[in-house]
Amino acid sequence: MKILHTCYIFYFFVAGLYVKCGSRYEEINDKVNEQGMSVMLENMAFHSTAHLSHLRTIKSLEKIGATVSCNAFREHMVYSCECLKEYLPIVTNLIIGNVLFPRFLSWEMKNNVNRLNLMREKLFENNELYITELLHNTAWYNNTLGNKLYVYESSIENYTSENLRNFMLKHFSPKNMTLIGVNVEHDELTKWTSRAFQDYVPIPYTNQKEVTPKYTGGFISVEDKNVKKTNIAIAYETQGGWKSSDMITLTVLQTLMGGGGSFSTGGPGKGMYSRLFLNVLNSYNFIESCMAFSTQHSDTGLFGLYFTGEPSNTSDIIKAMALEFQKMNRVTDEELNRAKKSLKSFMWMSLEYKSILMEDLARQMMILNRILTGKQLSDAIDSITKEDIQRVVHNFLKTKPTVVVYGNINYSPHYDEICNILGHK
Repeated sequence: MKILHTCYIFYFFVAGLYVKCGSRYEEINDKVNEQGMSVMLENMAFHSTAHLSHLRTIKSLEKIGATVSCNAFREHMVYSCECLKEYLPIVTNLIIGNVLFPRFLSWEMKNNVNRLNLMREKLFENNELYITELLHNTAWYNNTLGNKLYVYESSIENYTSENLRNFMLKHFSPKNMTLIGVNVEHDELTKWTSRAFQDYVPIPYTNQKEVTPKYTGGFISVEDKNVKKTNIAIAYETQGGWKSSDMITLTVLQTLMGGGGSFSTGGPGKGMYSRLFLNVLNSYNFIESCMAFSTQHSDTGLFGLYFTGEPSNTSDIIKAMALEFQKMNRVTDEELNRAKKSLKSFMWMSLEYKSILMEDLARQMMILNRILTGKQLSDAIDSITKEDIQRVVHNFLKTKPTVVVYGNINYSPHYDEICNILGHK
């Protein structure tokens, strides 16, 4: 188990236990169906354990004023808590107890079934989250990162204590865990962590199955009569993900492209000089919003554009997206310098938030097994050149595009036609 800390002079601290376990690692085949297990575990977090009942857990958290959460992602799960520093012993024991000694009582699980359906419905109601989900499902069709990050209705029958325990036995080993403490002393954190593990009986460790994601690309269109506009996302595979030396180059490119909405409130500094704002929103009245996105995982990722506009102009929107992809490798010194400064400013401001700092430390340690300081990241951003941008754009444009059309799809072209517009024969 890895333990990291940072210490500042604040009264509050944030702790997070990260487990290398998520929808990517769920086995779905003729013999095993683990679909949705990660989300099911999220649903049962901070319930009864061998040491505390659910009621006692809630009462304890209320008494010390702690905020807890559990979130399942594609490659990890995180149990986190924010609280006054004096309650570190209680919080550490509570988090680790939830991971090592859950009881999965039948009546608690039964009472929470509806939450699984509610979580799925909320995902579908959020356009951006749902399109991100569809992009992954399509880009890595029927494998690893393409596994759905919600529970099928048909998978509810697998929501049993036995299945959850078996899934945890495969993945919830200390070797797969990283504990991050922001604004705590290292000696204190390790002391209370070791005490929380004193009742733990280790099980024989089996290596996690590391299946390489198989990028498929492709097309999906989903109609939603409640959505009046047409949402289009086009993405390409970026090989290497977090482990790639091009990770920072892609982030600079995303900042350079920027984006926004046709109606924006507030003052200057909102990306109005980014390329998509200048070239797209200022030029096409049928495009309501546009943005560049970079979604990176441990060994692969996606880079793309997401536009929203009038359904009758769907083909024109795709042509506008294609034009931006084609011009993406032509970068001026002014654009590049502005993007670097903007990204560094955003990075330093983000690292002032304890929860973001915790997430950054966890990802770096879990994936890279090292930590880059803010100064090192800032220097890496400064080192990016126009040639780096040109190289990464050239590399990902060679891959097969992943296309998602959502909302009003009445005017959507077929995939082959979209590929022709993008310049893929």
